[in-house]
This record gives sequence, C-alpha cells and structure tokens, in this order.
Amino acid sequence: MTTQIFNCKGAPIEDLEKRLPKPLILDNPEDYQCSPELEAAVEVALIMRQPLIVTGEPGSGKTQLAYKVAHQLGLDVKKDVLKFETKSTSVAQDLFYTFNTLRRFHAAKSNALVDDKDFITFRALGEAIICANPREKYEKFCPKGFNYDGPKRKLVLIDEIDKAPLDFPNDILNEIERMYFKIPQLDTNDEFFAETNRPIIIMTSNSDKQLPDAFLRRCVFHHIEFPEPEQMKEIVTRRLQCVKTFSNDFIADAIKLFYHLRDISEKKPSTGELLVWINAMHRMAPDEINPMKDWNVVSRTVGTVIKKVNDMDNVKQWIAEQTTK
Repeated sequence: MTTQIFNCKGAPIEDLEKRLPKPLILDNPEDYQCSPELEAAVEVALIMRQPLIVTGEPGSGKTQLAYKVAHQLGLDVKKDVLKFETKSTSVAQDLFYTFNTLRRFHAAKSNALVDDKDFITFRALGEAIICANPREKYEKFCPKGFNYDGPKRKLVLIDEIDKAPLDFPNDILNEIERMYFKIPQLDTNDEFFAETNRPIIIMTSNSDKQLPDAFLRRCVFHHIEFPEPEQMKEIVTRRLQCVKTFSNDFIADAIKLFYHLRDISEKKPSTGELLVWINAMHRMAPDEINPMKDWNVVSRTVGTVIKKVNDMDNVKQWIAEQTTK
C-alpha cells in the first residue's frame, strides 16, 4: 500500500508537519567512506602541506570529503570548514576578501567618517589566515563584527574550481603556496600570512575545464572513481541508517536498477540521488517489504534520479515495458 500526502482532487490536509517524514540527513561526516587510495592522497597532502585537488562525477562525494577530513582531524565541521563557492566571475582576490567600493563611495560622499577596513569582508582563505594568528596581530585591520575565533587551524574548501576563469588558478599560485595575501585598499604594505596553524586546502573539480599544469604541479591530485555495485551497497547501508528496516532484496534490486538507469541515461544519476530515491520509495510504500516490486512506486519516485526530459521519456517507456512482462 502506498501513502500519499499531496492529492489535487482531495480535501486540504490538516497538520502537514505530522504527515511529513523527518528530513533525510546525508551529510554526516562520520558516515563518509574513503577508499584506501583517497586516504593516501589526503595523508600525502597533509604531510607535504599541499592543497588536495579532487575530481570526479557530480555527486561523487568530493565536497563532503572536506567535512570528513575536518571531522577526523578534530576540527569543528560547522565553524572550521570555510567554503568558497567558485563562480564564473571569481577573481583571485575573492578567495581572500572583497571590498565594497560602492558602499565606500557613498559613505565618503555623505561626508561620514569612514574607516576603509569596515568595507572589507574576509572570505574563506582570508578568514582562515587571519584566524591562524593571535587576535592582536591583525585586529586593527578587521572590520566591525568580524568573527575571530582563533588562533586555530581552519580547513578551506574551494568548491568547483573549474568554474572559475582560466586565469584564476594561476593567479592564486603564490598566495596558496606561501599562504599570504595583501589588501591594497587599506594603503598598507603589511602581508597577512599564516606562519603557524597553516590552513588545510581541499579543492574540487568536475573536470569541466583543464586546470593549468603549473597549478597542478603544486597540488596533490586524486580522482574519485564511481563506486562498484558492491561498494555502493556498503555506502547505502552506512549512509541510510533506516536501511536496517529494509529488506536485502529491496536494496539489491534498487542498486541493480540504478546502474541500469546510469547506462541508459544521458545525465547519469549520482550516489546522493540513489540514496534519496531509496528513501523516497520506502516513504511512498512503508508497508511494502520490497517497494521495487511495485512499478507504480518506482515510476512515481524515479524523478529523484532522472533529471532530463529525454532520459525520463526513455525510462518511463522502459518501465511500461516491464509492467507488461
């Protein structure tokens, strides 16, 4: 028997919160699994104090690796992981700080007493370098409200660096290697650098663009291969705590169909999408021992793994063929 919350023809429901299941939490760093090769890459990057760059399919766990590393190193995953989300417009300065030139202009125009440091916002690596030092070292350069919680080591996650313009990686080479930056807007020659508590840097890439050789030479590289079915079963079992209530056949059938969908789809579904799909089928048919035996349940939930119109048409046609067998 399947359950249904939203029904266009039905009467409005009451107490929606009670009807909705608890949110699915998939980002617990304790549940993240590393291959021996990935463990070795992290180890080498830490020993050599070099950035680690991780490539792989979208949804392969590149971003979550940063939180796993932070957790294993005893860092606070909520406060000590500083994420820089790379954009197509990112420039090297953005990794360290931004300066609000427009607000500074309006403040000066209004004849207000201005302090240039209050127009600065420290970004991921800039904040990590500031917090690596004693408060008094750079306090005079920090804007009002800056949340200093050092001196301590931070982990900086530079996510999807391949989205940045081609010059971006080369423009941050020296700064990352020497772990320093300058703020010319403050009219000072002071360098901000991390002599101790050197930040740990993990970068991710979907390999949409080739990164410069000079940049790669200064990094430790690892490519996350897509899991084999047996490894995927371990991931599902570990990441979905409620899986203990599922039948082995349900998990096995779901994984088998998932790999078939990857074979026939242009946009290949990711591990995270598989986890959501399994949970959705279970929520849709909580009384079923194996919801995969009900093609109606499969069809209603397949939008969690299939995200393109052509792929959906092919999959729906394939499901229709299975129901007539």
